[in-house]
Amino acid sequence: MSKITLVTGLWDIKRSNLSEGWNRSFEDHYLPKFKELLEVPNNLIIFGDKSLEEVVFSIRKKENTQFIQRDLDWFKGHFFDKIQEIRNNPDWYNQSGWLKESTQGSLEMYNPLVMGKPFLLHDAKIFDKFNSEHLYWIDAGLTNTVHPGYFTHDKVIDKLTNYINKINFIAFPYEAETEIHGFTYPTINKFAGKDVKLVGRGGFFGGPKDLITDFNNLYYSVFSDTIEQGLMGTEESLFSILLYKNPDIFSYAEINGNGLINKFFEDLKNDTVEIKSQVLSKANKPIDPKKVGVYVITYNSPAQFEKLCLSFEKYDDNYLKLPKKFLLNNSLDKNTDDEYKALCEKYGFKEIKKDNLGICGGRQFIAEHFATQAEAEARAVELGGSGYHTHEVNGETVYMPFNTHDEYELVLERNNPGVDYEESNSIAGGDVKEELRERVKSRLEELLGNTGTINSL
Repeated sequence: MSKITLVTGLWDIKRSNLSEGWNRSFEDHYLPKFKELLEVPNNLIIFGDKSLEEVVFSIRKKENTQFIQRDLDWFKGHFFDKIQEIRNNPDWYNQSGWLKESTQGSLEMYNPLVMGKPFLLHDAKIFDKFNSEHLYWIDAGLTNTVHPGYFTHDKVIDKLTNYINKINFIAFPYEAETEIHGFTYPTINKFAGKDVKLVGRGGFFGGPKDLITDFNNLYYSVFSDTIEQGLMGTEESLFSILLYKNPDIFSYAEINGNGLINKFFEDLKNDTVEIKSQVLSKANKPIDPKKVGVYVITYNSPAQFEKLCLSFEKYDDNYLKLPKKFLLNNSLDKNTDDEYKALCEKYGFKEIKKDNLGICGGRQFIAEHFATQAEAEARAVELGGSGYHTHEVNGETVYMPFNTHDEYELVLERNNPGVDYEESNSIAGGDVKEELRERVKSRLEELLGNTGTINSL
């Protein structure tokens, strides 16, 4: 059985409705190209709706094919609303004349889909029935620019393990001044730690299966950090950040400036492919652990906090030995105070009590928790204000942006409509439990109402 499995997926996102130059027919373009891809001899994990499953098994055998039914609505998840907000914002699409009419600018589902590919690859790792050692995403329409003979005749996929031991992108040189696929250029450089001169292609990427989860986590982190700041390109913009920022995990094969990835497969066929990694920039080199803080947010569960600390002890006690450690205790149950205090003393955490800031408020509080006055003042300027204020945490002074905490919270609420950053929570613990109890009861009733039992006795 092959060590390598290809992962793909196909949905009709109505690209045929776009203006000339951007439109492509699902029936006349994507489906025929997808059928060509289905001829590859390698194992395939395929995502799609039920109608696609019939197409798949009219061509392939179940022995080398795993179909995972997933409707298009699956992509209307965590980042969906923010993507729609950004793509409809004139400040975003006016960065460049082509953006408004582009696929990511015009189609509701384009970016949710293409930016969701790494998550699909990670799901493929979880559900993989082939016990694969390497997983690679391949676009369903890739044979539009890459001859299918590379896969069916030259069998280039089987050569990948000879060259790749990291998560690998196919990257092309890109000269930018204002944006990369809609992601502002100065800001993408800031996230990458250096000027971005290579863009990772989204049509084919992957590597060792045991690195897929690391890839998923790093990708999610940079996706979340950028989208919440109103920054968006496509998945390729985020691949470029990862390529520069995490060269210990990501490698690349460079192709020509036209961006056509057939060169990679031609080089693979001829055994001339060259796999590279970016040099770790100064900004990304290991830093002094004493300048690193570990923050844990907790709520009414000392046992859970203790379990986390025990896992640190078991798997990597450097998390406990090296950095400063803080516990942001959101607990409303005062009966847990003594147990938390004892655990903080045992494991060296400094406890911060601010009533219940909630998840969003807690994360934001931590993000603005600075060791110096200068850092806090600089952050205030970034947020459109000035000044700093201090908090005492177990005898240690920490600095936060703006002259007062009230002013700081008002700015956060202005920048994040709908999120309450007050230092109390309007939902009491008992109310939460009652609401949860009702949800569970409702769900059980639903399940019982839809479950049939067959007793063979």
